[in-house]
Amino acid sequence: MREHRSPNPLVDSRRPKNGAEADLNPPGFVWRPVPGATHYELRVGQSAGLTARSSKSCEVRGRTLYLLPESLKPGVYHWRWRALGCGQDKTWSETFSFTE
Repeated sequence: MREHRSPNPLVDSRRPKNGAEADLNPPGFVWRPVPGATHYELRVGQSAGLTARSSKSCEVRGRTLYLLPESLKPGVYHWRWRALGCGQDKTWSETFSFTE
């Protein structure tokens, strides 16, 4: 997914930024669109591998922005996303962390 980042190193639209403290609760997530993607999957959770049952998986259609429907308890969270329907269904972005 790195190839879909802006070529300008000063531009990084992903939110929340890696290692940042979230400025909203519930947090909003933003990433750059992938050409040809029909939809995206967003995973959020407190386990770094995002494999715990408590991790949330959200389907996002028509945009690269998602606001969780519920607030998160204080703590460290991890998130990643993947583009679906464009031949990259098994490729996840790198995992980012933030503090709520």
